[in-house]
Amino acid sequence: MRKGLREYLDTCHRATLRLAHKRETLVSALRSGDESARRDVLRVHRELAILLAIHMKPAWMTPEDAAQEGVLALDQVIDSGTARIAQDLSSEIDRVLSSAGEYRNDQAS
Repeated sequence: MRKGLREYLDTCHRATLRLAHKRETLVSALRSGDESARRDVLRVHRELAILLAIHMKPAWMTPEDAAQEGVLALDQVIDSGTARIAQDLSSEIDRVLSSAGEYRNDQAS
């Protein structure tokens, strides 16, 4: 893993620790449309999204690209309005990574 990605994950981890005790309150505020709560919910779950995406990535994908796809998937899960962010994240990451693979295959053709 490259130094920049490692440093970014460290930053995400610190945000997760700082905000984790507010997780339930943040999700409630998110449902009421609070934009600052949305940003904080993203911060709380970003580390999980990145690590899951890196773990689930196809062999051809770089860890940095997988991290970006994981954050994209997290955005989509949060925007769906689910209260089960951590539970729904894995399937959304799988869907996004599969789409990236289809795009890659289309470009190679």
